[in-house]
Amino acid sequence: MIDERHLLSLDLNLLLLLKIIGEERNSRKAAERMFVTQSAVSKGLKKLRHQLGDDMFVRNKNGLEPTEYCEQILEQLPDVINSIGEMLSNKADVFDDTFSGSICIAISPTFYKPYSTAIIRHFNSLVPNATLKIVNWTWQTENDLINKNVHLAINYYPLDISKSIIQKPVCDIDFKFCVRKEHPLTKSPHTLSEFSHFPLVLAIQPSFANQKSHVERIFDESGLQTRVSFQSDQITLCYEKLKISDGFMPIHSGAEQELPAELQLIDIPFDELPFRRFGIYYPTPSKEAKITRWLAQEVSSLLKRFN
Repeated sequence: MIDERHLLSLDLNLLLLLKIIGEERNSRKAAERMFVTQSAVSKGLKKLRHQLGDDMFVRNKNGLEPTEYCEQILEQLPDVINSIGEMLSNKADVFDDTFSGSICIAISPTFYKPYSTAIIRHFNSLVPNATLKIVNWTWQTENDLINKNVHLAINYYPLDISKSIIQKPVCDIDFKFCVRKEHPLTKSPHTLSEFSHFPLVLAIQPSFANQKSHVERIFDESGLQTRVSFQSDQITLCYEKLKISDGFMPIHSGAEQELPAELQLIDIPFDELPFRRFGIYYPTPSKEAKITRWLAQEVSSLLKRFN
């Protein structure tokens, strides 16, 4: 039950301060983002500590480290601020055939081909007068989300990205291995050990290219060695490599409808699948909060119908 007397004693204006300190972990940087003095940030933090009865942040060599209680609040804060912003907004946006604004959606390269067509058709029927822009998730997408140049993005979930970006799971994904139709591994079910004798092809994630893939980690943990023969953030190039080699590539089963005629999907011989969920990503609340919330609902519903 809500303690109304305690709620009334809180200065809700300090919620934004708390969120920014949580993201920056540095009072000077928080002050710069809020266009106030560092002294004002320190006073606000002192007030928060008094009102909430917790230290909230502890200073260490890396900056300000949130307490366990503070971490719990920071996890929920983006959604809370988003809800407050929408509740107080008096802008009556209508997202129907009268809407003529712009919508920008970024999609992971591995999802681009099978799902972009469905997104185009879906939003063309809902908002035919809008300007719809669909782009690949690239090295720049994280900054584009933060700077509100992209309204919403679709990728695997979860990702190690800025806390200024809200990420939410949508649904599970079924994964397969993609190989050429004459591949030796298409004859019958095979073990993980047998797959390790063939080269691995990877559709890499822009911004995450230097990280070892989940499939590579699974082979490593099993004491098996596998060789990466090709990797690209362009899925069509990965397909071309698979056509002319005995390579295999992990990919979501939704790609099957768009596969080149020379390729097919086969089952993965282990349970520890890489990235088993879709996720949607959008910036923290702003004047665009209503359109991002609407987009999140529509895209989530659309993706669930495909999986």
